[in-house]
Amino acid sequence: MKLTQLESIGDTLKRRRRALGLSQDALAQKAGVTQAQISSLERGANARTATTVAVLRALGLEMVFAPRELVPAIEALLEGSTVSEGEEKPLYALEDED
Repeated sequence: MKLTQLESIGDTLKRRRRALGLSQDALAQKAGVTQAQISSLERGANARTATTVAVLRALGLEMVFAPRELVPAIEALLEGSTVSEGEEKPLYALEDED
C-alpha cells in the first residue's frame, strides 16, 4: 500500500471494487444493498451511513474517525515518519500498489 492524496469516497469505492474484480451487482449482493445504491455511492451521492459502512466492509475497508488534533500523528505513522507538534500535513488515503 502507498499513500496518495485523499480522494472522494466514491472514487475509493470504485477503485477498490474494480481491484477486487467485482461488478456493482456482485458488490451489492455481498454488501446487502442494491446495485443502484452502489452506483449512487460511486457517483458521490449522499447515502445513509449504514449503507456506506456495509459497502466499505464488503470491500474489506473501514471508515475511521479521529480527533482533528491527532490527524498529523496518524498521517505520520502511516507515512513512517514523525511530525512536530502543530505541523500541518495534507490528508492521505491508502492505495494498493500496482
